[in-house]
Amino acid sequence: SHNDDLSEEELKEVRRLKAKAKAEKQKVLDSKDKLYGASLTDLDLTGLDLQNANMAKANLSNSNLSQTNLSNANLIEVDLTGADLSNADLHDAYSPDAEWVGVNLTGADLRWVDFSWSTLREANFTDANLLEVDFTEATLVASNFTKANLSGVNFENANIMDARLNGSDLSETFNLSPEQVESAELDRATQLPP
Repeated sequence: SHNDDLSEEELKEVRRLKAKAKAEKQKVLDSKDKLYGASLTDLDLTGLDLQNANMAKANLSNSNLSQTNLSNANLIEVDLTGADLSNADLHDAYSPDAEWVGVNLTGADLRWVDFSWSTLREANFTDANLLEVDFTEATLVASNFTKANLSGVNFENANIMDARLNGSDLSETFNLSPEQVESAELDRATQLPP
């Protein structure tokens, strides 16, 4: 046999870890109504249906939630620092006062999400649908909005310093001040509100 073949022991360990990951996923799914304050860091929760889940104050930092359904979820004061929520469905989620630092939201459905007073520093919103999102008082420093749908977004008092809005259509956004615009990263293709 080749040197790179796994020994019987190693194969057992791989199977054990796979079974453990599957069990962890199932446990989260089974208790989605009572995940308030839960510690769910570094987990693989891809593709789970957590619609209407109560995850207020939960710690999901560095977890993989890509393609997860979190629509209508209670995400008040949740900590998602460094989490992957690419292509996740979060429409109508409620997430004020939360930590979304460095979160990957590429291609995510974020329609009608309330992110007021949340910290979304360096979040990646590339290709995300942000229809009518509420960013009141949110921190969006150095976040990336490349090709995101920003129609109806409320930017009231949001900190968008160094936010990447190159080529973004901001023409239908609300409460965007000249000071905010000046602090962000724009280019000629960026469309500003009238």
